[in-house]
Amino acid sequence: NLRILAGMDRKAVRAEICSIVEQVRPADVRARVRITTAHQPFVGVTNGPLVDAIAAAHTAVRGEAPRITSELPGQAFVTDAASLAEAGLDTVVYGASQWHFAPDEFVDIDELADSARVYLAVAATLGAQAPAATG
Repeated sequence: NLRILAGMDRKAVRAEICSIVEQVRPADVRARVRITTAHQPFVGVTNGPLVDAIAAAHTAVRGEAPRITSELPGQAFVTDAASLAEAGLDTVVYGASQWHFAPDEFVDIDELADSARVYLAVAATLGAQAPAATG
């Protein structure tokens, strides 16, 4: 697996992979590089109304401010966030627990329930700020 970051060119990355394969393959071995799937690179926003609403709701629900970052592994998830960001929407990845990648992954049930409370508070906050629909 290879994660393409924002600003990287997919064609250039593929060319580099092909070059590396050519350098290391034995002369009597044929090789072909095939990309089977691709995902848009994603880096979440770290400020603005969405982040402010999440930080306020998280602080109110969990009793402490969240850690706000665009660092990995927090941005390593394959989610709809990349497509939403590409469409021009401020987008973040937020949820329960810490990054776990192990056979016995888990999420604390209290953190999961608190995440739902944060989502609801953010929706109410941003919904109250949205301009009224005209029709």
